[in-house]
Amino acid sequence: MNAQRKLTLTASLLLMMCSCSDPKGASQLATGGTAPQPASASQDPVKTTLLETLLARRTGTESIFIADCRSEKWSESPALRAIGAELTKQKIPFKQPLFQKYTYYVNRLIPLLRQKGKVWLLYNHDLEELSTLLKREFLDRQLIEFEHRFPEGTLALVTNKFSDKGDQAYLLEAVSNRGGMTTNIVFAPDDSLMFVSSKEGVIRWNSTANPKANGTVIRMPRAKKGQEGVFSGGESGLVGLALHPDFAQNRRLFLHYNWEHADGKRSAITSEWRLDQSKGPKEVGLVDERKILVIEQTHDTHNAGCLKFGPDGFLYISIGDGHQGKVRERSPANNLRGKVLRIDVDKHDQGKEYAIPSDNPYVDDAVIPAETWAWGFRNPWRISFTPNGRLIAGDIGEDINEELTFVVKGKHHGWPYIEGAHKRFEWAVTAEQQPSLLPYDRSNGMSVIAGQVYQGKELTELNGRFVFADYLSGNIWAIDLPDDTSESLTIDDAELLLQWPLMMTTITSGPRGEIFFGTHTGEVYRLTRGKGAAIAVAVASPADPAVARSSFATDLTTTPAATSNTEQIAIGAQLFGDTRISAAGKVSCATCHVLDNYGQDGRETVAGSNGTARNTPSIFNASRQYAQFRDYRAGTVEEAAIDSLTTHMGHASKQDAIAHISGIPDYKAAFTAAFPDTDAISSEQVGQALGGFVRQLNTSSRWDRFLDGDDTALTREELVGLNEFTMAGCVTCHQYRGLGGGMQQKLGLFKLWTGPDKGRGTLQPDSGQDYMFKVPSLFNVEKTGPYYHDGSMKTLGDAVRNMAEIQLNRKLSDSQVGAIVTFLNSLTGELPADLRK
Repeated sequence: MNAQRKLTLTASLLLMMCSCSDPKGASQLATGGTAPQPASASQDPVKTTLLETLLARRTGTESIFIADCRSEKWSESPALRAIGAELTKQKIPFKQPLFQKYTYYVNRLIPLLRQKGKVWLLYNHDLEELSTLLKREFLDRQLIEFEHRFPEGTLALVTNKFSDKGDQAYLLEAVSNRGGMTTNIVFAPDDSLMFVSSKEGVIRWNSTANPKANGTVIRMPRAKKGQEGVFSGGESGLVGLALHPDFAQNRRLFLHYNWEHADGKRSAITSEWRLDQSKGPKEVGLVDERKILVIEQTHDTHNAGCLKFGPDGFLYISIGDGHQGKVRERSPANNLRGKVLRIDVDKHDQGKEYAIPSDNPYVDDAVIPAETWAWGFRNPWRISFTPNGRLIAGDIGEDINEELTFVVKGKHHGWPYIEGAHKRFEWAVTAEQQPSLLPYDRSNGMSVIAGQVYQGKELTELNGRFVFADYLSGNIWAIDLPDDTSESLTIDDAELLLQWPLMMTTITSGPRGEIFFGTHTGEVYRLTRGKGAAIAVAVASPADPAVARSSFATDLTTTPAATSNTEQIAIGAQLFGDTRISAAGKVSCATCHVLDNYGQDGRETVAGSNGTARNTPSIFNASRQYAQFRDYRAGTVEEAAIDSLTTHMGHASKQDAIAHISGIPDYKAAFTAAFPDTDAISSEQVGQALGGFVRQLNTSSRWDRFLDGDDTALTREELVGLNEFTMAGCVTCHQYRGLGGGMQQKLGLFKLWTGPDKGRGTLQPDSGQDYMFKVPSLFNVEKTGPYYHDGSMKTLGDAVRNMAEIQLNRKLSDSQVGAIVTFLNSLTGELPADLRK
């Protein structure tokens, strides 16, 4: 964005809902107290000291940020530390994050400023590097209302240049009602019909002339246990939709969807269909499927699957790395993963349902598939062509950068060696690297949604500019695309148009050049001129049952275990409650996993997990999660049981534990009867017995009955809470029927989290895994407090509110928190009958 555009922007914006980090124990801030009264015009603008000036000028609405380079033990700015102590004494809130590196302050100041509008910044100007960075990267880019250099430090009142009181410049106007999560929006060439695909396998049609005329094009069967259909768990589902360039004549369209077969295996399928309107204008359907490309799918994430026809008439397909293997091993050369493919759907090569264009860059390569147009992608969820034929992808990042990138023929686009602008590993391929077009870090959002070049007539100032968005933050930006595909931009080159309270999932351009947005909750919006009114956050309304079921009904597919017989399960039950199996003879599994207390002990922490004190997770429904323990170090409950013999039962090794159990007289005969093929007790047998018992510890709740089709199982208030849960963005990580337990995530995506327990990083120091934890399942969450790995959140409301701030960059109101807690209480299930007291 050029300087003039930056200076003339007049929109008042909904600012990023972000709270700067103030780690527990760092500054012990008070939240109460009475704010000082505004300074009168007669007061001196500058007092004798920095603190006096701050107190005299502060109105109480601005945030205070102290950048004093402090750690838990030291500070280079004792004068600023003294000011912080005095503010604490007077119960005036301020932000004083622990120092990591100077750029960290900038990353925290920008979202804080966008939330609050004004920030008092205090910093040590004698630290030349800090002073230079703050001036260059922050102060020079904002409006400075007041700035004065005191002996103890510099004090500046910084105002967000976007936070003026003018009318809203842009809005999103609803053009269709909600449905399942929108994955694509396409228009018939004559602009008569709008087709909207949803993740759960549904395509709807809307008449653009008559909004009341709408219907369903196709509803694909949903995968169920033992029944094949569209698998929509995780990031899977119906994710690609495109019309053939000659659609007006041949009525051909193309889908990309994830399919679960009857044997449980899955495939990503690109297929051709024909639109059938032979029964009349209101009878719109798809017929004559022809499967074109089938790719084996092993994971639910990083699958992408966007379809776009290029100006050359060929079909381009974006495929993610599939989340297969370790990060360093992803996006390999020798398969179709992590690539943008280019095929000819109008011709057939021998043995294929398509032809490979002769000018594809790898047609004669012995390793890289000939379908490849470009490679080195992580998860290019959406791709789009510009009017001059250039292809742009939004490649969703791992944990550092999101990125827009030009997709350039034959080039490697960085992953997994480079994530946006962040180097992860040494470059290890011979292919030429394509630099990212625009990377941005997590202070600006998470999950980039590639957009469109605006070509409409309503918003002429946006003509020729590329409009894109971020799923989590709700930010919508516009950039001027460079002429050179090797040129890179930064987020500061982008104009922030607005922030929208719903999560955008796809962006498309209509026949007249206007831009449309699809959302997680299914609505379609058109970007339009602001009408002088602030954006109204959607009124609390109950979730649509059909949409909820399409999003959550699927249970997470976990690693199956060997079937345990009745005798083995009985041994497992005995072992679970037997203190004799521990080294000291004082604790058992049931000591912490109290079965009549929903499988946990209600304490903040209990010692003994890899030397780290952690909160005890519930053992109920544990087998329905992808991994075990907070640091997800065990894949199954059987593996977890074996691990616990040492980490929790106090034995020096597995061998010592098995020898100890073998010495307990009544177990030898029991194991011999249950495992007749072996003479000696083994760790595998103990794991299978305990695992077999734990696999019986599942609960069923009103939430389960609702997902299974009972519309009366949840109250209206609980459905309102479900809607708030979804719209807040909790579903980014809390997926599937158990609302979690299916992935790992970094704690503190937007607000720094610190502490001695670094989660996965405790097991893998210096691996970049610090503060990575398993996303917990929310089954019975009402009963399993206190919360977090360290038990630091005493109530469920506290956990919901804090999680929204540190993970989602959102500050929830009391009513939103209350609604979400009301919904989460519906996940409380009945304990198995033989455990009831």
